[in-house]
Amino acid sequence: MSVPEGNRVGGIPAGTYTYIRGAGYPGFMHPTGKASMRPGTGMRRLSPLLLFLFMASTVLFSPAGAAEVSGRLLWSYPADNDVVDLAVTPEGGLIVAADQSNNLLLLDRSGTLIRKFPTQIRPLSVAVSPGGERIAVGTLDGKVTVLTGQGEVVWAYGMGGGIKSVGVAAGGTPVVAGSQNYRLSLLDKDGNPLWTKAMDGEVSAAGITADGDTIAAGTSQYRLSLYSRQGEVLWSDSLDGSVVDLALSEDGSTIAVVTNRYGMVAYDRQGSVLWDTTFPVPPLSVGVSPEGSYLVVGTIDGKVTLFSRDGTQLHVFATGGQVNGVDLTIGAERVVAGSADNRVHVFEGIPASPRTPTPTPTVTVTPTEVSPSETPTPSSGGTLTVTSDPAGAQVTLDGILAGVTPLTISDLSRGSYTVAISAGGYDTAIRGVTISAGETTVVAVELLPVTMTTQTGLPFPAAALIGILAAGLALRWRHGLR
Repeated sequence: MSVPEGNRVGGIPAGTYTYIRGAGYPGFMHPTGKASMRPGTGMRRLSPLLLFLFMASTVLFSPAGAAEVSGRLLWSYPADNDVVDLAVTPEGGLIVAADQSNNLLLLDRSGTLIRKFPTQIRPLSVAVSPGGERIAVGTLDGKVTVLTGQGEVVWAYGMGGGIKSVGVAAGGTPVVAGSQNYRLSLLDKDGNPLWTKAMDGEVSAAGITADGDTIAAGTSQYRLSLYSRQGEVLWSDSLDGSVVDLALSEDGSTIAVVTNRYGMVAYDRQGSVLWDTTFPVPPLSVGVSPEGSYLVVGTIDGKVTLFSRDGTQLHVFATGGQVNGVDLTIGAERVVAGSADNRVHVFEGIPASPRTPTPTPTVTVTPTEVSPSETPTPSSGGTLTVTSDPAGAQVTLDGILAGVTPLTISDLSRGSYTVAISAGGYDTAIRGVTISAGETTVVAVELLPVTMTTQTGLPFPAAALIGILAAGLALRWRHGLR
């Protein structure tokens, strides 16, 4: 094909051209006399590159934790809202779960609801004693409340700051609790502090052995520590990330911790590392079987992964939402998970075989049942009322979802809090408040519409792949022209 001088087509210079059409793409003009590509040659040369890019994109964009799902779902129970934490007794006879609708759910082995206990304030953590005699729950307002196995209140204690972690020894005493205001406390059977420690950061996770002689605590300042019943430090280790959750076996033989750097570390009682690993997505919860032989991790992608004590992966279970709480029965016969799909899930873990169960240490305690009229009255707190225009905005208190406006939180522990009010299409309003005993603090905000900006571009992984593909095409195109 010739283009004569003075008669250019679309800016094409005069000269002789060869018209080439390859399969799967439009024809183009190629100057005659240059090395030309045969039809389809460029795409064939690109095939290995395209295959590589396709495989890379599959790895980058496929859901994290692509391990094969195995194990059998025995049953699931629908909660009123997302499950935030749970615990199970060693034989699986009692499961206690807390949800974001401010409920404490007591379920039996078959998934039948025994009782629904209203916590009034948002629960953040829950634990149950090995024999199921006592249940401890930590709430957003800084309270630790202990109930009987039937859901009757025994005592309550205020620590200030949200109680993100609790643990209960056999017989219901002692109880360990960690709070967001950098405090770790060990409490006796009546809720009186045996000791309280000032920590280096918020206590994001804590646990206690069945005999109450060993306490584990993890903080936001990258540290895991083990304490004696008297509060002496047995050992301490620095981690690569803030502690998100930890689990301590009832016999104290195994401690597991997960961090916000996607890491997990398993320790023995002396503080030696048994093994560690990282996950492709954030781990949110961890559990250890009572005898310390198995570990389980729940991740943000809805997966529940079961490991042996030596780090061998055994099963991967799937739920419908991020897994906020996990626990195991003896021998990992049952794996219990609470997730953001509003459900408590119970999976079959390691099928039971003839064996002699590891006895659970017990403490002889004569429970003192407290009738409602005798329930100790917690020290008076303050009240926080939050309103917004428009109404229906989400309210977080120190980073924890507390409800929607208009919202009133009563009996809130004295101290300073950060309140954030947010709604779709509006800028988030942030206020600092100080709560005083017996007083009502009012926060009223008018939310301002977000000034919309046009954002262009692609997420980094997609942009990177497209960039590689473009470079590859350009390179192959150049080689094809030579």
